[in-house]
Amino acid sequence: MTGSRRNLASMISMSGKSPPHSVLVRRKSSRSDGGIMRIPRALRELRDVAILSARGRVNHLFSGSMAVLRSQIRFTFGTKSQREAAAIVLIGAGTAPIVIRFKAATPSKVRIFLCSAASSSWNFAIRMDEGSTASVEFYLIGATEETAFERSVAVTSGASLTLATILLNGGKTTVQDRSILTGEGGTLRSETLGVLAFEDSLEALQSVRHDAPRSVSDLVNSLIASDSAQVVFDVTGAIAKGNAGSRCKQQNRGVLLGERASIEVAPKLLIDEFDVEAGHGCAIGRINSDELFYLSSRGLDQATAKRLIVSGYTAPFAMKLNDPALRRLFEKALDAKIGGAS
Repeated sequence: MTGSRRNLASMISMSGKSPPHSVLVRRKSSRSDGGIMRIPRALRELRDVAILSARGRVNHLFSGSMAVLRSQIRFTFGTKSQREAAAIVLIGAGTAPIVIRFKAATPSKVRIFLCSAASSSWNFAIRMDEGSTASVEFYLIGATEETAFERSVAVTSGASLTLATILLNGGKTTVQDRSILTGEGGTLRSETLGVLAFEDSLEALQSVRHDAPRSVSDLVNSLIASDSAQVVFDVTGAIAKGNAGSRCKQQNRGVLLGERASIEVAPKLLIDEFDVEAGHGCAIGRINSDELFYLSSRGLDQATAKRLIVSGYTAPFAMKLNDPALRRLFEKALDAKIGGAS
């Protein structure tokens, strides 16, 4: 693991504010499109969806509700049963802060697609009501220049949240991801896939704090870097005193596909209680040359061989998308990243 550590907090500016009467922000860009990315067809054709862009918004959500206020955008789920995952599609440079609340009446599943062709800033708050159950997937895609992503999560008593975050965007990305377990028996499972290539960089601060007994967190971070991409990932799990019976685990792994690529992970545990279960693991390495030689001897070119090896990281995320069009969108974005990895 190489690369210098930097003060990540000072590099993240996440006010998330937009002009009073604007749903999405449209910033000036050197690109001719002004930073507005065209909406992929696979997203336009979703049925249970809300689409917000600098050009307007379309609300076809029937499993949830949306309210656009002056200071924030609110979504609520968990009051209506779902036949398929709901989707929120955001096109542009950012929005006012987005608050997503899950109620306990019925389990919910939501996919959030963040698409930009220039610089963007996103600010999310996820709030779980007592006893609620939800699965939320974030997809960051697009040939971006710079992306700032901030998310806060609060899990209350008996609530269960499964998070998946897929970073397939380009350029410089800064992430600040904070979660807190505030109620007894609250559960959080968070998986992150970061795929970087060319001159991409990712600097992330991820933390989870247990402020309730018998709460559970499980963080899994999978990172892939090729060419000259640079990753700095800071992960902290904390269990406050008095929260016996809690479990806090984190697993971090990364693979380097290029000689100039770098992944640096700093896992930390801050434990102030005895009767708990806590642990972390970290494994970063390069593709084994013997594996590449074997696959090449079976007739695979080097690029295909590398894709096959890293599929152990990416396949679990692709399998989340049971819609063929969405899976093709994911695979196309992934192939643009590692198709010619060196």
